[in-house]
Amino acid sequence: MVVSNNPIDPIFIKSNVSSSRGRPILLQLMGYPSDVSDNAYNQDTVKPNWESVLCHLKENPSEASYVEDGYYPLDDALWIQTEPVPSQVVVRLLRTFPKAVSAQTYQIAKQNPYTLPEVIRLLRGSDIGVTFTCERSKLIQFMGFPKLKIDQDYDQNDIAPNWGKVRSRLVTHPEEASVMEDTCYPLADALWIENDPVPIDIVQTLISLCPQSLDDGAFVNACENEKTDPNVLSLMFRFDRSIQRGNPKQPA
Repeated sequence: MVVSNNPIDPIFIKSNVSSSRGRPILLQLMGYPSDVSDNAYNQDTVKPNWESVLCHLKENPSEASYVEDGYYPLDDALWIQTEPVPSQVVVRLLRTFPKAVSAQTYQIAKQNPYTLPEVIRLLRGSDIGVTFTCERSKLIQFMGFPKLKIDQDYDQNDIAPNWGKVRSRLVTHPEEASVMEDTCYPLADALWIENDPVPIDIVQTLISLCPQSLDDGAFVNACENEKTDPNVLSLMFRFDRSIQRGNPKQPA
């Protein structure tokens, strides 16, 4: 199965599968067509019968391991919007075939606006190896970013920093100023925020604690953010010159 990269796109398409067999009864009870090659459906047309799904799964557990284009029945169940999959079905799918859960599974669930909160909790709890529920540092969370690193579905309007907590965190856990995520330091994250621009004293602290965070990405985020205090950019350039002179702790 193929999921659109657009989280609000309602179309879910199966790529062409060269097979003469039909889909298992489990998927048919979820509302999917019986013919593997039939992709004429979307999130408005799939009508599941969860009670029957649960009964069938208990009697035919092997069908939980069915895979089509890299997607398991767990993924298919979580994608459905017309009637979100209940926790009882998710529990049975997870316990019957634990290997089905992955970062892909979690993303499908998060992209579905109707996924039940208890189902999200189940998926997080099932990530025993912490492969997709790895948390961002408290410093970044206090800046307003989502708790889990896998949660990338946010924009400027979603970020509400608590700069007071950020200041306190930098005092108690200064090492977090050096924690990178996807090649990005906390300094660059702070400079990206528009709703409540980062105060200049926090910028100074972040640079002092982690001079290497004053990279091109930080400068780009600062200049592209229309809310950035001009004094912040001046401070960054002064620090940059001091670093080049071998004195990274104080701005020139």
